[in-house]
Amino acid sequence: MKLVGKSGRLLSKTPGRLLRIHNFYVVGGTIGTGVNRVKKYDSDGELEFDTFNLATVHAVIIDQAEYIYIGHSKANNISIRQLDFEDGSILSSYILSSDNITNDLSLDLRRNIYKVGFGGSSSYRLRKINPSGDTLFLVPPSGGTLSSRGVSGDRENNVVSGVYFTSTNRLQKHTSTGDELWANNLSGGTAHSISTDINSHIYVASFASISTQPGLYKFNPNGTQLWSVNNIASQESVDGRRVNSNGDVEVVCCGGLVSGANVRKYAGATGNLVWAVNLAGVSYKSLSVDLAGDIVLGSAPNGSPNKNVRKIDGVDGTLIWDLLTASDQTINSVKAT
Repeated sequence: MKLVGKSGRLLSKTPGRLLRIHNFYVVGGTIGTGVNRVKKYDSDGELEFDTFNLATVHAVIIDQAEYIYIGHSKANNISIRQLDFEDGSILSSYILSSDNITNDLSLDLRRNIYKVGFGGSSSYRLRKINPSGDTLFLVPPSGGTLSSRGVSGDRENNVVSGVYFTSTNRLQKHTSTGDELWANNLSGGTAHSISTDINSHIYVASFASISTQPGLYKFNPNGTQLWSVNNIASQESVDGRRVNSNGDVEVVCCGGLVSGANVRKYAGATGNLVWAVNLAGVSYKSLSVDLAGDIVLGSAPNGSPNKNVRKIDGVDGTLIWDLLTASDQTINSVKAT
C-alpha cells in the first residue's frame, strides 16, 4: 500500500525511507533585527514552514531519515538543534561542553554528525556526535589552530575538514574514530566549504587573496591534489555530490562576481569549465544541488529584483525562480533534498 505524507511525498513501506516525488530546500541565516529563522520551501519555491531560532544559523543539513540539523552561534550553551522535517519544530537541543560557534555540519552514512567551529584555546574544533547527541570523538585545537570552517563525511565514514592555523591553512582527514589519516597544506587560503563525491574524492572551495591562488581544488581520498582552478577569486561554497546521466561527477561552486560570473560548474574528472553565469550580480554564500541536478543558492538580499534565494537549472545555469525570505535576512546555508 502506498502512503502519501503531509507534503505530498510518496512513502515506502520501510519506516524512515522515502521515495521522493518532490525536492525540498531548507535555508537558514540571520536577520539584521536579531530575529533568526529557518525556512523550508518546496520545488516551486512555496513556503512549507518558517520556524524561529535563538541564534544566527551557519549550517543546515538533512539526514537520511529526514531530520534537519542546524548549527548556529552558541545560545544557552547550545550550538546544534534537531528539527522536524515536516513543521520545523525543535526535537532536540544538543548541549556540547566547551564548544562555541558551529561553522559547518556534515553527515556520514550512519547518520552521525560532524561539527566544526571556532577552536580557540579551550573549544573543540571538530566533534562527531550521533543523532542522540552523544559525542563519539573530539579533535582539540593544537599547533596554533584557531578555527575550522568546512567539513564533509565521505563514503568510508571518514571525515575531511578545513583547518585555519596561525600561519598555515590545512586540510585534514580523520577516520571514523578520530584518528588522523593525513594533513595537507593548501597553497591558497582558508577552506570555506568541502564536499566529497561518490568516490570519496574531495572538493574544496577556498579563500583566494590573489588571482594565482586557487579558489577551487580537487584531492583524491589519499590527499593528493588532482587539479585546482585559479583566477576565480574566493569561492564560498562547493557541491560535488551530483552524478549526471553519463555517470560523470559534476562540481558546482559559488562566490562573488569575478570575470563576469558568480556561479560555475566544472567536470569533476578534469576540472574543465562546463558553464559560468552571472546570477543577478550578487555574492553567494551557500549552494546545494538537488536530486534533479538543479541548484539552489543563498545570499544577502541583493540584485534586481531584490532576492536572497535563487534556483537555477543545473544544465545551463538559467534562472528557474527566485524569492525573498525577509528583507533583512542573509542566507548563510541552504540544503536541498
